[in-house]
Amino acid sequence: MTFDILMKVLLINPPNSVLAKWNLPLHIFQPLGIAYIAAILEKAGYEVKILDTLALGWRNERVIEGIKYVGLTQEQIAKEIKEYSPDVVGIAFLFTPQAREAHETAKTTKRVEPNIFVMAGGAHATTLPENVLSNPNIDCVVMGEGEYTVLELIQNLKNNKSWHEIQGIAYREKNDRIVKTPARPAIENLDDLPFPAYHLLPMEIYFKAAKKVKSARSISTFGKKWATIITSRGCPFSCIFCTVHLVMKRGWRARSPENVVAEIENLIKNYGIEHLDIEDDNFTLKEERVKKILDSIIEKKIDIEWSTPNGIRADTVDEELIEKMKKSGCTRTIVAPESGNQYVVNNIIGKTLDLEKINQVVRWCKKYKLLVEAFFVLGFPRETKEQMYDTITYAKKLRKIGVDDCAFYIATPFYGTQLYKIAKERGYLDENFDNEELNTLSGEPMIETEDFTKEELKEIWGKAKKVNPLISKGRIKLAWTIFKADPKRALSYLFLRLSSRA
Repeated sequence: MTFDILMKVLLINPPNSVLAKWNLPLHIFQPLGIAYIAAILEKAGYEVKILDTLALGWRNERVIEGIKYVGLTQEQIAKEIKEYSPDVVGIAFLFTPQAREAHETAKTTKRVEPNIFVMAGGAHATTLPENVLSNPNIDCVVMGEGEYTVLELIQNLKNNKSWHEIQGIAYREKNDRIVKTPARPAIENLDDLPFPAYHLLPMEIYFKAAKKVKSARSISTFGKKWATIITSRGCPFSCIFCTVHLVMKRGWRARSPENVVAEIENLIKNYGIEHLDIEDDNFTLKEERVKKILDSIIEKKIDIEWSTPNGIRADTVDEELIEKMKKSGCTRTIVAPESGNQYVVNNIIGKTLDLEKINQVVRWCKKYKLLVEAFFVLGFPRETKEQMYDTITYAKKLRKIGVDDCAFYIATPFYGTQLYKIAKERGYLDENFDNEELNTLSGEPMIETEDFTKEELKEIWGKAKKVNPLISKGRIKLAWTIFKADPKRALSYLFLRLSSRA
């Protein structure tokens, strides 16, 4: 392929879909991954556009042949591609449930113009490059962190140089053999990256959707001007169900406090942001760094609310930090015991986290009137039914100590995780296992072992959810926000809450 020297690049966040029978909400989000890539391409002088088809079509919810879709239709996407006429299209395969629509978007792109170079990236593409490249409409997969890989790829395409030796990509040879180049080292100095290209995102649409409770991951953001921010990358821990290390590596890397606060100020100044979702997987890993960030927010009197939808690790915080979190505007945080049985936490999940630390953090959050929730996962290989009931008992204990709400998930064996490997090797996977139908919110078990059947797991999961009261602070806030935005939907939410406790 040869390209015009200008090299127009279109980065696409595809629509989303889910099996309609699961009755799950499909909310829009701010795709920071492609916003970072757009920023680094712009800095290098390329013409870039972001097409967030999920956000642009957030009102367009429809059910076709048992599948619920949200986002622009493929016909609308084709029109956008034709009008922009890009040389290169990058499609985000962020989450496995989004893969179906990402594949369709690649097909649409080539239908508009067969000579467009199509690349795919994101967590799903990184862990399943062979699956993604089985689509003949995709020319290349970018694996892992994409900023510098995409930049080098675009530069080589522009200059008509070979791109097959670029680190961190996968592609098909002429004989259809899949080739994966050596992994690109993790980006060590995250301060070197420009801020995400928020100006290329439809920020006003995110705000409108938030008013209708159709955006974001956090109840704290509903009805507000919100943004997501990532202050660190990577995870040094080894929980068997986690996919973070597949893209961001095991090592943990962080932006400087000064760099983080500068981005927060930029978001407030240019977009009037009222609430931030800090999407780090390990925001509090280095306690002194976080305290510096929060001290700066407090000293500068930055008017911002924030929350941690991915939670904080309890053994990385002290009471002083919890107090600073509250004082600097934190409205909601999450702790993640994963299990209420210490043996399961340490020896099955591999988290090695003392549950007593969870108890202490919850007490501190209650002391400083900080809303705190807890995450649990049920149904791991080698976990017994008795140990799952220990989780229910422990969740009740946390509720008494001060947890507002407990979220229970069924262990989901995403490809590339240790959980998947164990389940696969021991024959625990459901015979209808399909990577592209996995969803942590579906409540559908994909693992069955000598210790429990799928039916038994679902029964325990149903009992676990009854740990939560019908009315809690968080649920009252959520229900009231939904009611103001959409009374009909509020009644539907109430019905689902009542039926889940039947």
